[in-house]
Amino acid sequence: MKKIYDQKLINKVKERYKIEDYFSNEYKFIMIEYEQGETIINPLEKTSYIQFVVEGTLLISFVSAK
Repeated sequence: MKKIYDQKLINKVKERYKIEDYFSNEYKFIMIEYEQGETIINPLEKTSYIQFVVEGTLLISFVSAK
């Protein structure tokens, strides 16, 4: 996982995908680049942020309560 703080690049992605159109508040944005096979979010852990996938492919798995 590599965190990217380049504000010009972040603004370019936000504008391209019109991300700020979906929010009424202003939020801090960073970009994260993951390597193949890395876990993005663990369903058993709390998270305090929202992630948008702008490029690549995901394998989505979940934990069943049954």
